[in-house]
Amino acid sequence: MTRFETSTNDNSREPAAAPARVRMAVEFSLHGDLRYLSHHDEMRMLTRTVIRSRWPLRFSQGFNPKPRFTLPLPRSVGVASESELAVFELCERGDLASMARELIRQFPAGVEFKRAGWHPRGTPHPARVTYRVDLNTPVPGVEQRIAELLACTTLPVMRRGEPGSAARRIDIRGRIETIRASDSNLRMELTYVDQRTARPTEILELLGLDAGRCASRITREAIEWDTKLFDPEDGVVIAEDVNIEQGKEAKTGS
Repeated sequence: MTRFETSTNDNSREPAAAPARVRMAVEFSLHGDLRYLSHHDEMRMLTRTVIRSRWPLRFSQGFNPKPRFTLPLPRSVGVASESELAVFELCERGDLASMARELIRQFPAGVEFKRAGWHPRGTPHPARVTYRVDLNTPVPGVEQRIAELLACTTLPVMRRGEPGSAARRIDIRGRIETIRASDSNLRMELTYVDQRTARPTEILELLGLDAGRCASRITREAIEWDTKLFDPEDGVVIAEDVNIEQGKEAKTGS
């Protein structure tokens, strides 16, 4: 009769060390048909991209682990962006240029890498955002409408929250910094108050423009954050450092 003995000395087992926690911030642009991605679809696209890039990612716990990352300021569907930000949690640091180059090779058409660096502790929140609206043709009298709008002390709008919830009345005047018209474009600089701001479509409606038709012509040009995105002592990689064209050629030939 064969006997199998197992050790019952739990003290001999040392607990596994938790992996280090570092964060990497990546800024990129998103254009073309990808502007119609929903927030969840964009998260799914980024998940596939970083997994294929073979980054040392930290994953969530449970039966369906997923890479741990956030989009601090999600886009609205139909809005293009020159300033998308994703913050990834990694188990260890690697070479920034090499990681960025691999990310570029995996990005789909319509996404362009801008810069990346190690992100210090703290969650970034938007402080100011700039939008551009391409109107295609000049709108007669739009400068006068803008002047009248900015002269108002209050600008109440009805805003809906979650589907099925009742609309509520809010005043967005304190969240509008500037609106400028140039040729066939509008530029809006909006500030955040209590992490909330005005919506470009709300401003278009107040100007008497067709917000529905203009919604797919909105581009988020820049975001000013309330904290620094990168630690200068750790260095920052920008697009020119990793040669975007070389990355695209490698992607095409794969």
